[in-house]
Amino acid sequence: MSPPIYFNPAMHGASAFAPSVALPIPNAVDDARTSARIESVVRVLAYVWFVTVMSLTGFLPDLKPVLRFRGWLVRGCFRNCGRNFQIASGVRINYTRRMTVGDNVYVAPGCWINAYGGLRLDDEVMLGPYTVVATSNHTKHDGSYRFGAPASAPVVIGRGAWTGSHTTITSGTRIGHGTAVAAGAVVTKSVPHDAVVAGVPARVIQGNEAGRQPVARPAVVAHTAEVPFTAPRLCKGVA
Repeated sequence: MSPPIYFNPAMHGASAFAPSVALPIPNAVDDARTSARIESVVRVLAYVWFVTVMSLTGFLPDLKPVLRFRGWLVRGCFRNCGRNFQIASGVRINYTRRMTVGDNVYVAPGCWINAYGGLRLDDEVMLGPYTVVATSNHTKHDGSYRFGAPASAPVVIGRGAWTGSHTTITSGTRIGHGTAVAAGAVVTKSVPHDAVVAGVPARVIQGNEAGRQPVARPAVVAHTAEVPFTAPRLCKGVA
């Protein structure tokens, strides 16, 4: 059924007889939906570009120039990315648009990162080989974890922190600046600054005072010290 036609005396000619059509008026809900769709498209494109770069450069040796070049190629995939980002081969990062990377950050081979809940890597962070960072967890639905809604919380890794190989960082945790996480540790709660943590779950085993004070270097043994020379004794009968 066509819309009714009314005469508009303010108009002239054929345009005076125009159908009465209600024009859509944009509102905040529509704007939010549009923004969400755009962000979803950008997120997918960023993920596709990240996977493409990592796949095409995966055969290259992880030399420092290659690490920097790879980091430069993918820096636009993140919410923010500082300078001198170095990323090794075999790294997989989901939801890069929810991840912030500082300056001089290094990500070692085989790391798996899920930034769904938000992730911030401060300046000079080093992630060791096969580090896992999970910012969300599965929840149960009808007795099964398969279709449970994700429970997410942001993760922050402070400036100069270092994770050893095969460490796991769980959602909602914060690693203090200058903290070292021992290989194989599972961090389930926030840890303080300048500490060393280890174990499952991870706990503080010592303060990292070495990071605050200069380390005394061992004395260098001189290899050019003079050795007394003793003339060999001649055998009997030898002139």
